[in-house]
Amino acid sequence: MPTLKPFIFLFVVAFGITACAVGRDFVRPEHSSLTPGKTTSAEVMRRFGPPSQRGTTIENGKTLDTIGYAYASGRGKPHYPSVTPARGIDFWLQGDVVVGHTFQSSFDSDHTNFNERGLSQIEEGVSTLNDVTALFGEPDGIFIYPLVERVGDRGLVYSYSQYAGSAFSPRIYVKRLVLTLDPSDTVTKVEFVQSGER
Repeated sequence: MPTLKPFIFLFVVAFGITACAVGRDFVRPEHSSLTPGKTTSAEVMRRFGPPSQRGTTIENGKTLDTIGYAYASGRGKPHYPSVTPARGIDFWLQGDVVVGHTFQSSFDSDHTNFNERGLSQIEEGVSTLNDVTALFGEPDGIFIYPLVERVGDRGLVYSYSQYAGSAFSPRIYVKRLVLTLDPSDTVTKVEFVQSGER
């Protein structure tokens, strides 16, 4: 699973958000408009503009480019009090083709906080896509190889981050769930990580 990185909120801290807005706002994309293995980097940039962040990463022995977009506003309505509302989207690229994307938000209108307690009901080799969406809803992103281990599998991604406090005393919390499904839509792997302070 790609490294958990709260870039949105480091972005927020760097600009010392209070009551202003940072970055260019965007609307959460529909899943049908982003297809890992088909959507290109040119399509992403036409849609979202120049990225807030660029980088590279190695996943399953493959070097991938990464681009990210972030927006934060001290005047927006957060999902939780005292949290700076922000949203962001990450893309992983193999060559010029998207192989994964994930969206996250702490705005009340499109927040991506998910209830990890549902993990106790997911069983590898038994649970299905229907079980996953019944517990967690539609995913915040999709991974394909090499962001998952095997060609033909896909990862359903649920991701949430929040920033609270000040630039001098930040409280950053990040969590991500990736559920890998085989071509028959059976869960084969469950990965959950979290870090920081709620």
